[in-house]
Amino acid sequence: MTTRVKSCDLYSVLIVEPNDSKEEICHNYKRLARYYHPDKHLDPDIKKLAQNRTADINMAYDVLSHEDTRVIYNHEGEDILTRRWEIDVRHESSEKVIEEFERKKLFDKLQRRMESLKQVGVFQTKLDATNIITNLLNNKSLWTSPASFPQLSSFGIAQGSNIEISPNTKLSLSVDMTNEKSNGFSPFVNVKDDFPSIRSLKKWTTKKNNNINVYVEGSRTFKQFVARAGANLATGDACIGVTKIFDRQTKGSVSYASGSVSGLIFSLYRVSDEGKSPLSIEMKIAQELYTSSFLKKRLPSLLVSKEFEVDKTTTLNASAKLNATGDSGLSLGFFHKVSKLNDVGMSVNISSELGVIVSADFKRGDFQINLPILFSPEITPIGVAAAFFFSSVVMLSTKFLFFGPMKAKKQARKIQALRKMNREAVLKARKKSEEEIRALTQTVVIKREQEEGNNGLIIMKAYYGKVVDPQTGEAISREVLQQSLEEGIVVDVSIPLQYYVNESKLLLESHSKAVLFGFYDPAIKEQKELFVQYLFGRSLHEVIISDEEELRLPLKSHTIKKGERPLF
Repeated sequence: MTTRVKSCDLYSVLIVEPNDSKEEICHNYKRLARYYHPDKHLDPDIKKLAQNRTADINMAYDVLSHEDTRVIYNHEGEDILTRRWEIDVRHESSEKVIEEFERKKLFDKLQRRMESLKQVGVFQTKLDATNIITNLLNNKSLWTSPASFPQLSSFGIAQGSNIEISPNTKLSLSVDMTNEKSNGFSPFVNVKDDFPSIRSLKKWTTKKNNNINVYVEGSRTFKQFVARAGANLATGDACIGVTKIFDRQTKGSVSYASGSVSGLIFSLYRVSDEGKSPLSIEMKIAQELYTSSFLKKRLPSLLVSKEFEVDKTTTLNASAKLNATGDSGLSLGFFHKVSKLNDVGMSVNISSELGVIVSADFKRGDFQINLPILFSPEITPIGVAAAFFFSSVVMLSTKFLFFGPMKAKKQARKIQALRKMNREAVLKARKKSEEEIRALTQTVVIKREQEEGNNGLIIMKAYYGKVVDPQTGEAISREVLQQSLEEGIVVDVSIPLQYYVNESKLLLESHSKAVLFGFYDPAIKEQKELFVQYLFGRSLHEVIISDEEELRLPLKSHTIKKGERPLF
């Protein structure tokens, strides 16, 4: 059963989303009921408008605050509003609600079962580009022979399943195969969720194992702990550990690994309140350190990684590994989120044992393609410089020349589809807004005359909608404004805004302006702004605020300086 909500009228009345909780609906209802209470208005016409708006708010809350009526409304849309009362009178609502809930429970159960069996796949191809660096060092042309191009050195494939046995118990099975001896490249470990497991031990060793690796791992979540155990059936490596959940942002774990990387591993993971910019620190103490003499002077190994948010779609990942008993190095990479399912990334890895490697990653959903390119078997200045130059050029060119325009076109199509879907609701709200403006006009004329006589606050122009270009963050041009007014994605709200002026002051609270008298939402679920140009004390002022931002007039900072041209 798929849920469909026709034009979301009742949700838009309470300024909530279909997925919002009952508490959020109740909170918005109380706020709007106080705001539009008829007793706050003395003018008869305005009082009538407030009564109508209050009736709409009460009706919306009456339907959406009860789970049974809300389920039926989500399924049937607006058509159920008139029939619902007839159903209540005939006492048929209980059977219909029970039937609806049973179907919904079955659908949710099937959906959870599908999500519990998650397939993950990776294809990896390794290239050797050391000949390019050699030609550069020897001042030879890069195009002298076919050998000057990167050579295919190996390839591999990995496939796995993450199975949710119960809400607190998970089991994962995975296999990776490659045509060279390696310690495996299975990518199924996500540092954010899976603390040192059998599949993450490759970070601590460069020891060659098998062409085939078979991983089995299980975890059990308790109230504040996660117990985990896993094994590589092909090599005999094993790992057991416990993760402590300190709070929503902080986790720590201790694990014991046996096999090619025997020892204790301590981990700490921390994210910001928004769930971004994670920092992870891992320390490995080799088994020889606590079973042999300290005279060997072996030091613990340390792995630190940090993620930085560059913009909304791009992150910078940096990590450093200090391994007293083996490989040490640095890693720096940019990762760009193309869409909800697609990610691309380019990273430079500098290793004391492996050399300089550039790794390109392409991910779609749960399938990933990994392309490591060896630039130099040793750490050399020209190898490092070539790796960073290559990765930067590829990442920037793909982002700005390919993914950027592609994402802009996709966003434009999405907006057009959204506007088409909400056209009927916008036209209905526009008609209601025009009726409210006609009722407000006489009161506004009187208020404006009073403000003019006192050199007070006079609204000259006010536009609500898509006033700012989302790409540049700057105000749209006058030509684009005129076109937007004709298309209806920007509306003139000068009259209703003047109505809210009281004693040469205007204060609008920090919530969507679409709930105000004479306003309506011209671009549902899109970013909107409010532009106001006003006179105060014979000086011209103007300001642009976001839809949810508080508006306070007049302010000295809004004054248009001498010689400056007004935006509109």
